[in-house]
Amino acid sequence: MATKKQKDPSKIPLSDITIQRISPSSRTILASWKWTKSGTTGYHVRWFYVIDTLQKKVLGSEVDIPYNPRISGGSNCQYDMPENADYIIFRIQPYTDRKKKDSKGKDTKTPEWTKDWSAEKTFYQTYRQPVKPPTPSVTLLE
Repeated sequence: MATKKQKDPSKIPLSDITIQRISPSSRTILASWKWTKSGTTGYHVRWFYVIDTLQKKVLGSEVDIPYNPRISGGSNCQYDMPENADYIIFRIQPYTDRKKKDSKGKDTKTPEWTKDWSAEKTFYQTYRQPVKPPTPSVTLLE
C-alpha cells in the first residue's frame, strides 16, 4: 500500500513554536521552533510588543537567524521584553538562498521555495518588578 506524501506546510505551524521566560524574574524571552525543510538558509524573526494603555503593536526587533545544522529541526532566538510591555508577539519566516534552476540547469533569480510568515504567537507579561516597593504604614492605637 502506497503512503500518501504529506503536503509541505507554507509556514511554521504555531504548534511548533514555543515561547517562555528564561527565568521567573527575567524579562528575557526565549522562542524555539521546529522546522525541517531541506535547503533552509535561515529564519527572519520579528518581535513586537504591546502596551495596553496605547493599544498599539510596536516592532521591537527584527533579526535574521542563520540555519544551524547542528540544531536538529529548528533553532531559537532571545528577546528582552521592554519593562512597560504588557505582552509580546513573535513571528517567524524560514527562507532559502538556493535558487530554482532553468531548463539548462543554471540558477535563476527566483528562490527555490518561499514560505509565509507564521501566525502570531503571543506571550503575556506575568511578572512586573515594581520600580519602588510601597512604603509600609504604621498606625498606633492608644
